[in-house]
Amino acid sequence: MNSSLASESAINPDTPVFIHSPAFLTCLINHVDDPMYVKDRDHRWVLLNDAFCQFVGRDRNALLGKSDNTIFPPEQASIFWAEDEKVFDTGEKHQGNGALTDAKNICHPVSIQKTLFRDADGACYLICTVRPLPLLRQIELTLSESEGKYQALLDVLPDLIMRVTGEGIYLDFIPTRNFKALLMVPDLLGKTVHDSLPKDLADIRMRAIQRSLETNELQIYEQEIEVNGERKTEEVRILPSGANEVLLMVRDISELKQAQRSLEILNEQLEAHIEERTQALRESEARLRTLVENLPFGCWASDTDCRHVMQNVASIKQWGNVVGKRPQDLDLPPEVIERWMSNNRRILAGEVLKTETSQLIDGIEHHFTNILAPIWDNDEIRGFLGVDIDITEQKQTETALRQNEEQLRLILQNMPIMMDAFDDAGNIIMWNSECERVTGYAAVEMIGNLQALEQLYPDPTYRKRMQKQWKKLGSHF
Repeated sequence: MNSSLASESAINPDTPVFIHSPAFLTCLINHVDDPMYVKDRDHRWVLLNDAFCQFVGRDRNALLGKSDNTIFPPEQASIFWAEDEKVFDTGEKHQGNGALTDAKNICHPVSIQKTLFRDADGACYLICTVRPLPLLRQIELTLSESEGKYQALLDVLPDLIMRVTGEGIYLDFIPTRNFKALLMVPDLLGKTVHDSLPKDLADIRMRAIQRSLETNELQIYEQEIEVNGERKTEEVRILPSGANEVLLMVRDISELKQAQRSLEILNEQLEAHIEERTQALRESEARLRTLVENLPFGCWASDTDCRHVMQNVASIKQWGNVVGKRPQDLDLPPEVIERWMSNNRRILAGEVLKTETSQLIDGIEHHFTNILAPIWDNDEIRGFLGVDIDITEQKQTETALRQNEEQLRLILQNMPIMMDAFDDAGNIIMWNSECERVTGYAAVEMIGNLQALEQLYPDPTYRKRMQKQWKKLGSHF
């Protein structure tokens, strides 16, 4: 960020520094699954999370201080620059879809949200969250099949999915087990959008439905709504699905918004009070500690003797209260203590570690992503910061998806009708057993074979006519 944030030389050496360290900010945004970064007014990256660096395939140190035209193709960089400049000039949030090319020259479709942030001195920063879109594509392809056929796959999705007419009447829904408001959905069937929402939200939804039908394009917006007495932030996606009908997909993004807001508030506090003396720093630390205490993931800090000096509520719930204790003071197996101390030695030598561990808690196996980073005071390490994110639900979702992908593959492979598929270049990528039986060509002969179409359709005129028809159909059949 600015010089007062990037350098910790102004911090009183008698004051704990783990709250104010840039490593703390980096660790904080690293718990966000979606790629995320912050730019200054000159369009230079000043803060990036691991997810963004991994997504673009670049090292963080190679990106900090650089701008989009350093790594992206000119046409993409110019689009990003224009979007950013508009946010800087108007202060209005930008949200939309685009494309992002990584270090391997692979272009990824993404959903982008950009927000302006001003610090206490009036300096402007742009906070951007990038969401890759393959999951949305998977949902759309799944919905094109017969209802209930892939219910197990839908059960692991976090969205509410409903079918709505152009007049805003709810026709039916596809139940997804994870959507928290699902019990209210059956009461909506046959009712209108204006029956179910406050007028301002209903008007927005109806306009989005009409735009989707008129343009035949996906519409995306966010809404603030009260659900069972709780204020929620939801992402709404509306996709045309037929004559005068759309698919309405709603996702609860409250936790992501909470994390973004916490980061913004944390940054405001750091920027506003970093130059103040000891008393002001203590007051700022108290406010920041309150934020840390309310983070939805475990966060703790240790001194150079590996003794815990801070632990938030989520961390205490995960591991019990270990403030004032070292790993060797805990009732743990020797091999666990040795692995823990080995990691601590690496952190105190200047490394940043990200690992995955599992632990039995109340007889249930939990999986965690663990991030350990040193806390620097100029050139000296004063301790280290730890973040423990419970990814048990994510692991269960990944397992369920793998199982359902295998089931889908077996179903397609053994269906009693010919089932094949082509990539964008017209090459065969799937060839089931019925195709093998009818044509006499084995899957190993056809998949990836550049001459496969010539073998199947020797007549060039007929072949070109078929390819033209397939291109026209695309994925809408």
